[in-house]
Amino acid sequence: MLKYCLAAAVAAAGLAFPARAQDAEPAEKVATGLRVEAIGGIESTSFDNGNDGEGFLYGLGVGYDFAAGRLRFGVEAEASDSTVSECFVFDLTDICSRSGRDLYAGARAGVMVSPNLLLYAKAGYTNQRVTTSSNGPILGLPPFTSHSKYDGLRLGGGAEVAVGRNMFLKAEYRFSNYEAIESFDKHQGAIGVGIRF
Repeated sequence: MLKYCLAAAVAAAGLAFPARAQDAEPAEKVATGLRVEAIGGIESTSFDNGNDGEGFLYGLGVGYDFAAGRLRFGVEAEASDSTVSECFVFDLTDICSRSGRDLYAGARAGVMVSPNLLLYAKAGYTNQRVTTSSNGPILGLPPFTSHSKYDGLRLGGGAEVAVGRNMFLKAEYRFSNYEAIESFDKHQGAIGVGIRF
């Protein structure tokens, strides 16, 4: 699944490269200030117990970027969800885990490699909720549904291209690791569209 995540991010970035900003801001104004964005993409979750899942992700983000010459530094936050859900059988009962909302807060740093194109790396804290449920009795216990939250670290990188005066497109790869009773990892290939103010 990782190769598909990477391929999606690279393909989206490739589509963005030819875009040219019309009526562009001066270079020191590009990729700066307040931004809001919508994201979507693909996600692959890998648990230590081998119970892996794949699905789609979607969410909203907000950030603020500062300029220092060609360098850009920013802070950002994101709320997302995904369709990842996997089940296994235990004691003749289906037990299912579903990835729920994911909250992220972090920072990023990058460089303007052309008048409109920013390449960046990012890192931050992420909190993932996982819902686990059974559809029948397990070892004599009744069906259950539980909600667990896991803290983790997210690392990533991507490309952002300015389109026109206020709009931008982006593509990025993100890796998140969550340490719990048993750790699990999450790979995401995401594309986004946003507006700067």
